[in-house]
Amino acid sequence: MTENNNEKAAAAPGQGSQAKETAASEQKRETFWNRNFIICVIASTCASFAQNMLNPALPVYGRSIGIETAAIGTISAAATFICMFGRWGTGKLSDFVSKKKIMYTGLVIALIGDSMMLFAGSLPVFATARILQTVGNGIKITVASALIVSVVPYSHMSSGIAMSSLLTSLATCFAPNIGTNMAYAGLFKPLFLIGLIFPFFAGIALYFVKEPSAPRRLDAEGRKELFDVKNILCGPAVPGAMFLFFAGITHTAVSGYLSLYGLERELPQIGLFFTVNAIAMMVTRPVIGKLCDTKPLGLIIIPGHLLEAAAALLLAFTANMPAVCIAGALYGIGFGSVNTGGHLMALRAVGNRRRGEANGTFYVLGDVGLTIGNYLGGVIMGRFGGTVLYVYMTVVALLANGFFIVYSVMARKRQPAE
Repeated sequence: MTENNNEKAAAAPGQGSQAKETAASEQKRETFWNRNFIICVIASTCASFAQNMLNPALPVYGRSIGIETAAIGTISAAATFICMFGRWGTGKLSDFVSKKKIMYTGLVIALIGDSMMLFAGSLPVFATARILQTVGNGIKITVASALIVSVVPYSHMSSGIAMSSLLTSLATCFAPNIGTNMAYAGLFKPLFLIGLIFPFFAGIALYFVKEPSAPRRLDAEGRKELFDVKNILCGPAVPGAMFLFFAGITHTAVSGYLSLYGLERELPQIGLFFTVNAIAMMVTRPVIGKLCDTKPLGLIIIPGHLLEAAAALLLAFTANMPAVCIAGALYGIGFGSVNTGGHLMALRAVGNRRRGEANGTFYVLGDVGLTIGNYLGGVIMGRFGGTVLYVYMTVVALLANGFFIVYSVMARKRQPAE
């Protein structure tokens, strides 16, 4: 008995050492390419396909049933404003309860809105359907992003985010062009029916995701922290989220009003902008993700805003498809750079247990930008046309760069004191 015990005792240290070596080896082999990551991306791509297909088509549909452009912009702004409150709590709530359940809630709300669009022959029904679509899409996008982040190892977070954005961009490669062309052809009913199919696929894929358990959140006294609606905005994540705020203002000029710009400039193939835009993002996102791991984010964000501004200027002062395609490529690289850089900046500012909260803050400020952009974009497009709209987009992109430069200077001045 004594000899056996001694043998076990002697073996124990060796086993412990071997376990440590195995753990270290597994950590080295750690990758974001796992089953959960792939299924999450599939669910997110299916969920965003319908949204990206319908967004550029809805202004044309609104016009077809007699709604003015300014009113369409106001409805979109109101929908985004309401959606903001849903995102506000959704991000933080996802740190406490199942992200899958929250995402299912968003899918159901979006499906109700999509279904109502089949019968939206008047302003009240159109407005209600648009609000439900926007709120549902806002919830599912916020939580889908948080769910993807939760299944990605922290050491590969930037690459995982960039790659998930790349794969999700497949939806933006084809969906907006399909939606725009079907809207120009007046095929609204088939368009809305197709828009109902993809959320179902997203729900089926989501069922097979094995959601990681959320890390325990303890307060200062060591007790379990409960969800509280107070202080839902995550302060450390706000500077990074400001870049989605500016991007939201500029993005509405593209996502919301490019189809009307195509009608104004007599460019029936304007949907190619979205295809070229998505291809540019797909090609450059992996490179951007790797650069974010090794380079200062300023080298990603500042050129990104400049490319957005260049794309807007091309749209403002040209009226031919080659220029539109070049603008699409520039905007794809620029928006992808700003979005990835800002997102990482927000997530790096917090610990693992507050990722959902930081994610929610990131998208809340994005919604504020979309709200402002939808309203101003509708007013500008309705009164002054595409040239003024895209000059305004250029100015906002340059202001965003000014914000980043001022913030960076102030942050450096604070470092010695810390």
